[in-house]
Formats: sequence, structure tokens, C-alpha cells
Amino acid sequence: PRLTARGARSAGWTANGPPVCTAANAQTDVHVGRDAGGGLFFAWDDQRSGTDNDDIYAMALASNGQRRAGFPVNGLAVAPGATTQIQPAIASPPAGAAPIAWSELSAALHGFSTAAARFSPPGLPHPRVYGTLPAAFPILQKHSRKQ
Repeated sequence: PRLTARGARSAGWTANGPPVCTAANAQTDVHVGRDAGGGLFFAWDDQRSGTDNDDIYAMALASNGQRRAGFPVNGLAVAPGATTQIQPAIASPPAGAAPIAWSELSAALHGFSTAAARFSPPGLPHPRVYGTLPAAFPILQKHSRKQ
């Protein structure tokens, strides 16, 4: 659960916290960032489409523990598709959109490349960026790796 500065449970949060995702198969490599309003952003590696097809999903919870508008039950598909997407990373935005980065299998590169997107609390994606991440997100930069 979300706790106040005094260690008490925040209003609206249950003892075990709300479920972020209860979809089939495995959800792993969960990363959490907080937003300026006291809520939380989550990004994770998700195998709901099959154990050989990892995708990246995200969720945003408001400061009261409720799912933010625009984020469906069990998360928003950030990077779905036939290729493998793994190793999500998320940063806590000062306000507005949360940057999420991940590694994506690229047949053209014969390995993994880095991709990124930003999502606002209502679940609206900003333009996706491929390749080297913008200088605005240096902490999220990862190097491509061969399979």
C-alpha cells in the first residue's frame, strides 16, 4: 500500500494495495515511478500473448490507489507486437508524461535495439522514439546487444 510520511496507509489504498495486473502468464521485471500528483506509474515485461512473445505494458494509479483514466484493467500495451520487447525502464516525471524505455528485438540489427515512449496520466502515448534515446533521458539509455 501507499504510505504517508507518518507511516499510515494513504486514503483509498487497501492493506495489500490494488492489483496492477492479473492477466494470464507471467508479468515480470516490474519498474515503478511516481508522478507529481503522488500517483504511481508501472512498466513491466508481459507474456500474456504467449511465453515466447514478451511485450511491454504500463499502468498508472492515482494517489488514492485508483486506476487512472485511459489505462485499461491489466495495463496499457506500450510495446505489443510479434517481436520480443524486454527490459522496461521508467523514470519519475516532474509533471505530465512518464518516459518508458525498453529493449526490442530487431531482425534488421540482428539483436536488440532501444525504443522509448512517453505516456501521460490519461494513458495517451506521445510519439515513439527508436534508436538512441534523446538527451533528455540519459539515465534510461541502454546499449544494443547481440543475441
